[in-house]
Amino acid sequence: MAPECHRPVIKSMTGHVYGKRKRYLGDVVRVYACSSRCYSVAEAFLHDPQNQITENESTTFKDIIDYWVEHRAMYTKKYRPTSSREYRNRIQQATWWSERIGEYDIHEVTMDQLERSFIELSSIRAAKTAAKYKWTLGLIYASAIKRGLYNGRNLGRELEEPLDDKTQLVPLRDGEEVGNTLRPEDMQRVFDEFPRKTFLQWNVYLAVMLSAHTGLRAAELTGLEPRHLLNNNQEIRVEQELLQSWDADTKASYWEIDPSLKGRQSRTVVVWDSQLISQLLAEHMKRKSQQRMRLGVEWQETGLLLCDHRGGFLTRDKLLDGWQRGCKGLSEPIMWERVGHSDKNGDRKRTMRAPELKALRHTFASLSMKGSGLDTMEVRNQLGHQHLATTEIYLKNDPVLARRDVAEKLEGSPLVRPAANS
Repeated sequence: MAPECHRPVIKSMTGHVYGKRKRYLGDVVRVYACSSRCYSVAEAFLHDPQNQITENESTTFKDIIDYWVEHRAMYTKKYRPTSSREYRNRIQQATWWSERIGEYDIHEVTMDQLERSFIELSSIRAAKTAAKYKWTLGLIYASAIKRGLYNGRNLGRELEEPLDDKTQLVPLRDGEEVGNTLRPEDMQRVFDEFPRKTFLQWNVYLAVMLSAHTGLRAAELTGLEPRHLLNNNQEIRVEQELLQSWDADTKASYWEIDPSLKGRQSRTVVVWDSQLISQLLAEHMKRKSQQRMRLGVEWQETGLLLCDHRGGFLTRDKLLDGWQRGCKGLSEPIMWERVGHSDKNGDRKRTMRAPELKALRHTFASLSMKGSGLDTMEVRNQLGHQHLATTEIYLKNDPVLARRDVAEKLEGSPLVRPAANS
């Protein structure tokens, strides 16, 4: 159809929308149009195909929310399906807003009403959860605007973000906040005491040291091959990842090597303290050869650098389990106190848990800038971030190193100087 026709071409394809656990959610709707203007008309049509509500009718917020839950909650932007877990969360969040402001007309809802409701929510929910409620409200407003039922501002997007307490990780000693970063003394204790008796424990230990000295992701570590080690182990080429996929025919998951890197470009990273890593790699090749001879025909050769006790894939689940078990087994366990979900009374649950694998990337980002003097752009290239803002988030979540840096800068420049003795 010619672009000047300005008539939408809508084609509905009956497909299947599967969630995280491969549960059926609904049908896939795809829009084809001859121009961007036609696409907007088609999108508006899909939001309200029967034109059930007109501008002349009095529209309550509950009507807007009910329609959004029925027709839009199962899709994300550009009509991509949501996961089953995210779909259930959206229903719960939309219902919460409907109970607070559902009886009002959409044009009568004020910013003060939303702020009071949001303050009530922030007092009983973690900041990360409250931000999701805010985002859902913004989607509901956007849906009403696209349907022509509301021509005001998107108040859901204008709500003030709650204080971020999802990274309130407090170490067991002295109650001092450290963000997502391990201390140098923690890494020294990991190097000296981390369990490495079995072959699987040794592979986890090597992966931990590689991550702390290169900043690689867990999937990038488990996808490394010996050919990716360059210049006498001084550099590592990142070209592939070990990811979990789903087979629709057998309805089972499996692990495979993915060279796409989820759209990221391949890169070469520098190894911090390559001499230490070379010693660990030499010991690793020796242990791997002994384990291969011990198992014989039971050995599963994958060609990867890291493997499990039978030579198979060292999956992310095995790596995370081994890392957290190792943190708990140290002479002084590395355990952080995390602010969890709220109970019915609004009290936050505080649990002790070992750090995630991502803490090793944070450790490399923070300590490399502090100890080696790398700038933000160099750290970004090392970590493989597409945007510099992502790297800055890593560095802002380290208040201890930030305070130390400020203290060193202020130490040599006193504000006032005492008068000289006459």
